[in-house]
Amino acid sequence: MKMAIRSLAVVSALAALATLGCATASSAIPSSVTSNPLVSSLTSGLGVNPEQAVGGTAAMMGLAQNKLSPDQFSAVGNAVPGLGDITKAAGPLLGSSPLSSLTDVQGAFSKLGMSPDMVTKFAPVITDAVSKGGGSAVSGLLGGLFK
Repeated sequence: MKMAIRSLAVVSALAALATLGCATASSAIPSSVTSNPLVSSLTSGLGVNPEQAVGGTAAMMGLAQNKLSPDQFSAVGNAVPGLGDITKAAGPLLGSSPLSSLTDVQGAFSKLGMSPDMVTKFAPVITDAVSKGGGSAVSGLLGGLFK
């Protein structure tokens, strides 16, 4: 039930923020999100900007949420501090794009100005963050999702 409420809140926030348009996307991302260790790892390690790091992470987590059971996704979400804030901040960046396949995630990356093959570069950074916070069993849940 808690996961369903959180999912509904994220969807509501994404829908509300999507109406703002991409022109205000960078101002909509709070500094607490851009300074998140995962976002910082992506920006420094992959040379992407904070909006791309936030949007890419949220796209990948959207796929994970659609493919994993609620309990599995909750374990992944709990392993990365601030992951919920990252996904909420991505609303104006992703709009209402469906995220039910790897192709959908690659499309979201393209909308963010990144090559679709960046998914394979994001995956180990995100998996590492999940492993650090939740262990290898939790990070293993993401196993084949991004390949």
